[in-house]
Amino acid sequence: MQAALILQAEPDKSDIAAACRADEQFGNNLVSLMPYLKCCARQICRDTDLCDEFVQDTLVNAWRARGSFVPNTDLKAWLFTILRNAAYSHFRRRRRAAVWLRELDYSVVEQIAGAEGSQLWSIELRDTIEGLTQSLSAIQRQAIVAANLHGANYDELAALQRCAVGTAKSRVARARSKLRAWNER
Repeated sequence: MQAALILQAEPDKSDIAAACRADEQFGNNLVSLMPYLKCCARQICRDTDLCDEFVQDTLVNAWRARGSFVPNTDLKAWLFTILRNAAYSHFRRRRRAAVWLRELDYSVVEQIAGAEGSQLWSIELRDTIEGLTQSLSAIQRQAIVAANLHGANYDELAALQRCAVGTAKSRVARARSKLRAWNER
């Protein structure tokens, strides 16, 4: 009797495949309606970056709530409702933030203690290292960190980056020369 209950509790592979196909179809429908969402977002606000943010929020919220969408109903209307609500929420949050900023007493802000002198070097060092590493490409950054900070030898670095040992040596050398040039400025 228990074996029969266990067998019934396992999901059927055809149900899983159907759910995957339904998710894929839903995703394709979302992508096909993106131009309409962008147009509607442009009507709500003129800022193109904000329009893209609204569209992205709409697509994310729609994907999360895809289980609540009723099939064979108007997906475009459902998405427009999500878009409108996302815009309302954004403008409401922005209005509240503007009120808070107007009411902020800046004399209190000026009295807040900053980092002590002994901590400033740490902040400056962090900013310098971030500036240095951002001037390198991702591959060079990985090579210099692995070689200098983690102590990896060139063979280990080549295996990590899936390249020849000579290429790994070259990447470290180029990264070091870029850092030296940046330091001499």
